[in-house]
Amino acid sequence: MATNRLPAASRKRHDNSTINLEIGARRPADCGSTLTLQKEMNRLLAITILVLLAGCQYNPFAHRFLTREPSKNEVVGQYSLTEVYVDMVDSGLSERIRAASTTPTITLHPNGTAILSGFPFFEEQENSFDYKFTGFEDLTASWEISSVGGVSSGGDDYKTVYGLRLIFPDGRLLFDSPSLTGDKTVDGLIFTLYDGDQGQILGYKKTNAER
Repeated sequence: MATNRLPAASRKRHDNSTINLEIGARRPADCGSTLTLQKEMNRLLAITILVLLAGCQYNPFAHRFLTREPSKNEVVGQYSLTEVYVDMVDSGLSERIRAASTTPTITLHPNGTAILSGFPFFEEQENSFDYKFTGFEDLTASWEISSVGGVSSGGDDYKTVYGLRLIFPDGRLLFDSPSLTGDKTVDGLIFTLYDGDQGQILGYKKTNAER
């Protein structure tokens, strides 16, 4: 961030400084110090405002997150990959994933088993907030409903977001715990990469409920 600051004005020495003191005026140097302090306070205030604004980024998918705790029966079913925005990982990667010969799906069974077919897997890189696409994988995990974060407009309206915790038998960690989407009904899943405001997601739509 660049900050434009004018150079301090040159100060002339006053020969009548004694008279000024006698009538209650400040020394020229004191006035200069006060002005400099005020400028510094204004600069710090401007920086603080910019930092606060930067911290209030908007997640373009936040309005879709489920903010009530669903029942297990609402969540079970099959979900198909319909949204792919991951070009921050690699240019053109979104289109390559969309062009997969078989549409990736996630099936959540009532017994707590999750079957991920053709899942686009990403590994978080060590010592850097970045990801590497490692390919499509067929995976089996257990699943449970869990709080995965929260949303707020910046006031006292914080709401818990509900999603899934996927647990792999080999202890492998997934790059994200997906958020459930929907309002009156559960209609999808969103996996988020990077910060939410950057809009890098894998979005799954619920295509049918398991009977």
